[in-house]
Amino acid sequence: MIFSLFHKLNLTKRVNFESWWEQQSELDPVQKLYQFVEQVLLREIQNNRIFIFIDNINSLLSLNFPVNDFFIWISYCYEQQAHNSNFKRLGFALFGVASLSNLIVARHRTPFKIDQAIKLCDFQLHEAMPLLEGLEEVVSQRQAILLHIIHWTRGQPFLTQKLCQLVVQVALESYKTPITIPNGTEGYWVEQLVRSRIIQHWEFQDEPKHLRTIRDRLLFDEHKAGKLLKIYQQVLQVEELRNRNPIENLIPADNSEEHTELLLSGLVENYNGYLRVKNPIYRSVFTPQWVSRQLENLLFS
Repeated sequence: MIFSLFHKLNLTKRVNFESWWEQQSELDPVQKLYQFVEQVLLREIQNNRIFIFIDNINSLLSLNFPVNDFFIWISYCYEQQAHNSNFKRLGFALFGVASLSNLIVARHRTPFKIDQAIKLCDFQLHEAMPLLEGLEEVVSQRQAILLHIIHWTRGQPFLTQKLCQLVVQVALESYKTPITIPNGTEGYWVEQLVRSRIIQHWEFQDEPKHLRTIRDRLLFDEHKAGKLLKIYQQVLQVEELRNRNPIENLIPADNSEEHTELLLSGLVENYNGYLRVKNPIYRSVFTPQWVSRQLENLLFS
């Protein structure tokens, strides 16, 4: 991280990196980071605010060493604002699918109290309307097509854009643009596209990786996987029962670690305080049969 900031902010023109690094040889990594921020970063870049953006923060979960001290360091930088006004110019933005309670595993440490979470919502139909521009010359009834795409994705941003791209791809493959779809058959046309290009053989067609990311997140930790799968299995069962009997109760969403993990996977969502499968695509991929196979694999692994 120090090396990246040194070069991306052109600090090598002002400070000799190798010499500075050698001077810090007796310090542990987090102390080096603090020294760098206080002695180099804030001193060399003055009169400007500095924001450090860290993407894929959830990848820290797979590291084979603890990262608690890294978050303690961020907290310490925040606390230094009361003593050193220079630190008021420093801010952090962490991006990824994770909760800080997952990332900071040492329960005896002071909880991370300075974070402000940013919830990203799915597309509403009116928010997805700009995508119509890309469909204008490739398919007839583009508004009806987008409406049915939103039905399948429930506005999940990646899947919504991927399906729009697949419409364009099919048009290019057919050498017929725009593709003429008879009125009233738009829903069937989109369904066939979803089933043939996303759901069928999904593990091989899943490029860029998306469905496999959900799968991997569910199965990553064998100790938690069984619990997550069983909760998801209950969600599927309740939804199936509700299709037959609307009075059937849904599963209330709580703040338990398992529910949080399941929500972070993206497979389910909190809908009016209850858990439900995020969209029909996920329900068609991660079926009751798929869940049973995974639970069986865990049993014999």
